[in-house]
Amino acid sequence: MKASSLIESLISLTIISIIIVVSMLIFSNILNSRYNISYFQALNRIEKIKTLNEKDKIFEKKNYKFKEYIIKQEVIPYRDNTNLLELKYIIYKGKENIKECYYLVRKR
Repeated sequence: MKASSLIESLISLTIISIIIVVSMLIFSNILNSRYNISYFQALNRIEKIKTLNEKDKIFEKKNYKFKEYIIKQEVIPYRDNTNLLELKYIIYKGKENIKECYYLVRKR
């Protein structure tokens, strides 16, 4: 059995150190995320609401309550096109506007 040289040991330590630093940065970013899981669940809820509205062809101004968030749906005619509507979803936490999502849909 051959022993490893000093250079091989240094290279392997360098690679292991880089992997540890990168994994710690990723882990740190996950822990310090600005949003909690319910924020991403609220974004998912917007997708479900939009899908149901498109299926039923019901487009009206409406508010939805989801955990600590309020999802406000607004329906706006899209520019000069009479066949399209712009759906605007706004996520509020308290009085703070957290996120706005825009979608284009066809009228009935």
